[in-house]
Amino acid sequence: MDFNLLFSAISAIASAFIVVQLLLSFIQKKKEHEEQRRQKTVDMLLEWNRSLERETSSAVKIVGKFSEEQCRKLFRQEIFKVDKVIKKEICQLFQDESDLECSNCNLYESSKDECHLSQRQLVELRWYIISYLNTLETVLVAWQQGTVDKKMIEREFSYMYNPENGVDVLSKFRSAAGGSKVYPIIDYFIFTLKKNEERKYKLRMKYDL
Repeated sequence: MDFNLLFSAISAIASAFIVVQLLLSFIQKKKEHEEQRRQKTVDMLLEWNRSLERETSSAVKIVGKFSEEQCRKLFRQEIFKVDKVIKKEICQLFQDESDLECSNCNLYESSKDECHLSQRQLVELRWYIISYLNTLETVLVAWQQGTVDKKMIEREFSYMYNPENGVDVLSKFRSAAGGSKVYPIIDYFIFTLKKNEERKYKLRMKYDL
């Protein structure tokens, strides 16, 4: 019997067994890691949904209609005018239609197209918007670091960028607040969503040809 040949065969089998074990261990760890990422993704989405109060969602929709100048004044807490429809939405948001400011707007400015916001309305509206953006910036840290399922987050938050409807996560207000210097992760996330839309458009064009 050729013992050298036998030892070589045993050594080869042992090496192959070790490789298989390492491969199985790698697959198991990867599977566990993916499960943890999925769970963390679900937890993050739940956390985000819990942070969205009715008032916050309404405030975001209202400020999304503001011009760049109005956003700058809101950030600086300078009183400015809005059209009467938006003013009514703001009064309803803060449930202060019976307040003196809203009463004066209705009584004395009824013939005008615009009404002033009160200082209280400015402060509260600004607080809701900044709280919303700060929470979103924090939540998206996990997306940037890859500790959650990035593709799933991009799908779930894709509504934040809709050029057809002019939706871009309060881009005018973010710009007034300092843009990418203040909200770098939101800025990069929106850039990613834009790229995703461009890829979808190119794919549609390719299949339509």
